[in-house]
Amino acid sequence: MVATCVRFLGVGLAATLVVACDTSAEAPVRGNAQPGDACTVTNECAVGFKCSDDVCQQTEPYRITLSWDVDTDFDLHVRTPDGRELYFGRDNELAWLGADDCASENCREPGETHFEHAFLVPILQAPGASDDAGEDTDGGAPEPVDLNYEYWVDNYGCQRAGDYTLEVVTRDGMLVQSDSGTLEARCVESEHYCSRLSKPGC
Repeated sequence: MVATCVRFLGVGLAATLVVACDTSAEAPVRGNAQPGDACTVTNECAVGFKCSDDVCQQTEPYRITLSWDVDTDFDLHVRTPDGRELYFGRDNELAWLGADDCASENCREPGETHFEHAFLVPILQAPGASDDAGEDTDGGAPEPVDLNYEYWVDNYGCQRAGDYTLEVVTRDGMLVQSDSGTLEARCVESEHYCSRLSKPGC
């Protein structure tokens, strides 16, 4: 089947190029089922989750989840232990983001709860090592590193106020930390929160 595809090119003011493309070769579209939701195949689950034992489960050891109900563009930001800032379109070696649930005011499921997830890649450090790269400097088995993550919410839509919830959750579903607040109807950031993994709290 041939469909019309829109590609955005350039930096700053983007030029729009409309082309015909064959969608039959593209990967199946992922659904929006969240962790704990029932599923039969992985493509029913949101990006970052797999269908296992008939429910969607995360693939990384930790995730930071932003959820909100107003149909506007809230964005999750995370500062990883190396000091770099993670947000939509900007992943790094220590964390990556799933799908952007609301782009501007266009939400995937209007009127429903919206989600953004940051998946934290496991970082290992060998006993006695002084770096966080997971290198084994003394021949011992790698051990988890106690690392600090800072995270917050940006009202990127700028037009509508709304409540938000932030949660840090392990792969087995244990809630490590939960925070919530309200963003005003303007371009504003929430309070910044932090979580030390593998030990909760900062």
